[in-house]
Amino acid sequence: MRPSKKQIVLAVLVIGLGTFAGLKYHADHSKKEPIAAITPPRPGCDTVTVAAATETAPLLAKIADTYNHSGRTLNGKCFGIKVDAVDSADAESQLVAGWNVQRGDAPDVWAPASSSWLAIFGDDAAKADHSTTLVPSTADSIASTALTVAMPKPMATALGWPAVPISWRELAALAKNPAGWGAKGHPEWGAFTFVKANPNYSTSGLNATIASFTAATGSPTPLSSGSVASTSVRSTVAPLEQAIVNYGDDPTAFLRTQQRADAEGKPLSYASAFAVDEKSVLDYDAGNPSGDPATAGSHAKPRVPLVAIYPSDGTLYSDNPYAVLNATWSTHDRQAGAKDFFDYLVMPAQQRVFTDAGFRTPTKQPGTAISASPYLKAAGPSLTLTAPSGSTIAALRSAWSLLRKPARVLLMIDVSSSMGDSTAENGPTKLEQAKSAALSALDEFTGADEVGLWQYSSGLPTAARTYQELVPVGHFDIDKSQISAAISTLTPKNDSTLIPAVRSAMSQLTDDVEPGHINAIVVLNNAKNDYPADNDQAGLVSSLQKGTAGVKIYSIAYGTGADKAGLQSYADATKGQLYDATDTSTVAGAFQSAFSNF
Repeated sequence: MRPSKKQIVLAVLVIGLGTFAGLKYHADHSKKEPIAAITPPRPGCDTVTVAAATETAPLLAKIADTYNHSGRTLNGKCFGIKVDAVDSADAESQLVAGWNVQRGDAPDVWAPASSSWLAIFGDDAAKADHSTTLVPSTADSIASTALTVAMPKPMATALGWPAVPISWRELAALAKNPAGWGAKGHPEWGAFTFVKANPNYSTSGLNATIASFTAATGSPTPLSSGSVASTSVRSTVAPLEQAIVNYGDDPTAFLRTQQRADAEGKPLSYASAFAVDEKSVLDYDAGNPSGDPATAGSHAKPRVPLVAIYPSDGTLYSDNPYAVLNATWSTHDRQAGAKDFFDYLVMPAQQRVFTDAGFRTPTKQPGTAISASPYLKAAGPSLTLTAPSGSTIAALRSAWSLLRKPARVLLMIDVSSSMGDSTAENGPTKLEQAKSAALSALDEFTGADEVGLWQYSSGLPTAARTYQELVPVGHFDIDKSQISAAISTLTPKNDSTLIPAVRSAMSQLTDDVEPGHINAIVVLNNAKNDYPADNDQAGLVSSLQKGTAGVKIYSIAYGTGADKAGLQSYADATKGQLYDATDTSTVAGAFQSAFSNF
């Protein structure tokens, strides 16, 4: 399955008494919340379930609604289409392991963002000695979108956009240049920085990794395990990875952070470039970085738009395949209904739904949305790459895990008394559940990482009284057993000290920032601050806004009692992210999502 992360992360994980219902999809695919159906079934008809990528699910739901009300039949039978939104990596893991029906109906169709996920399934299923015939190795496309390197317009212009082609190799060279943007006449912009999602979880992150490795070979030929292992290829790719600001499992989170920076009048402060698809560039420039039709028009367009760079040495399309599953849980009738829905999807009227939203057709033709944008190329990439085999993708991910930017991680766990409350009748306590999730998430780290552990609440036996260092930050291969043991013995006590704990953690981390590393605080909280001696949240946020030496806060709100607003403000002030797990059962996935940034 997916390789473990190998990096050094400087993150403070503040596990407090808080809400935690993070980004909708997380890395621990066996422990995520149930998948919500976003279209109702058709009464009186056989229901066909489509597990669709989050990128296309809202549009598929819209089209399914018209299908369900069309009166359409097949050989005298009618079908209702139900769309479940599930990210591609999650669905792949679920299908390899056997679908967990507690999370949603087993699908008749899998519509991931890219055919690479079909290849990954085949490789993972074979390694697990499971059936590889459940998912077809190829499937027809319903829509497409090209991976781009999105850049704030002034930065793209400094590289010669739109007249001068820009390559992955040029970006890597700029990332490696000690002069940074000074080499392009803009020393005030500092170093070239890059944001890319984790290729274990994200299609855009995977495509960017494939493309940068392929470009490093100097040939558009699909990657092989040999080329992935090449020392020269890895040394060419490495500067881009070392320029990373953060990773993550959701590219739209990067764009929301960029939107906040733009609104604050600092559009060049977060990152120089973002690996996202062209549809996401359109969504961002429209003021709707999530791409959710429900939030369209709720925010002004950015002052500084992003422009889409199609690297001249190649990029990939996400082809959004529609794979009818050969599943024992399905039926011949539902499979026939699934194929009928595909025929409906590729009709011109339905294709316009995709192209109006910024996708291309299956044959890569743009619609009005792309053609009308001055920041995209209607013609698309000058060189389209082919994704490698599933086994080569596995080798690529392993190679990437060795090249990724290092970091250091401090887990800081709030053990205040409300963590002793039960999560459900006869269920574990909040702290027991959080401890289990944290212990599981530790598997994301390797000996290359540095990890430490704090707990926080009032009345602790330390000079500060508001937090206690249990394991100092150190090499994970040495300290893992100490960290695991310390987490296992945590007990709830006294009151929440969220504000002084975060203040102390940030003070220590900014003093100990490691240049060339990802430095971050991950805060899991279940209760608002209850420490009268330091209840100055506004002052804390103000100090965070003034500068944290690059240390980011990734907040985990765990349970309905968490200070979600405060946690959001800490994340926003440091260009981090809030993961909302008010449903406490999702805490394991939230830990995984938070750690995917490193």
